[in-house]
Amino acid sequence: TVERVLEHLRGLLARPIEIDGHPTQLTACFGVSLYPGDTLEANTLIRQSDIALQRSKQFGPNRVAFFSSGMQLAANRTIEIEALIADCIEKGNIATQYQPIIRSSDGLIVGVEALMRLPDPIGGLVRPIEFIPIAEGIGQIAKLGKLQLNRNGQDLIRLRPLVVAL
Repeated sequence: TVERVLEHLRGLLARPIEIDGHPTQLTACFGVSLYPGDTLEANTLIRQSDIALQRSKQFGPNRVAFFSSGMQLAANRTIEIEALIADCIEKGNIATQYQPIIRSSDGLIVGVEALMRLPDPIGGLVRPIEFIPIAEGIGQIAKLGKLQLNRNGQDLIRLRPLVVAL
């Protein structure tokens, strides 16, 4: 069975090897898609195995993940968010929500916290818990942060008369 083959491979990898006189421990992650259960198409089988492999890597070394349709949905959503991040950076299109900071002793608003959001083309906003890890993973978090800081500065200039009037 597939499970026995994987266990055998993991056992082989568990043995230390020597590289240039230094003992080294190898680790491996495995992504598995099964024929014919998951698909009949070779290219799809490879793509699904890759999706499962990425999932197994999320849990650390020496892991195995079997493809599931839920993984495909998550992979599709990640691709959508990556495209959305690129589009937001290119067009400067982020949403900012300001949350008041209230002093507990008297209930007075003493400031605001700026919260970055990405507009979702199908409606609503993409939650930070969804887009921040993806932006970090593709190396775009600094660009989003710069965009957010620029937006905060523009908003501060625009809202300054209102803040002073309060």
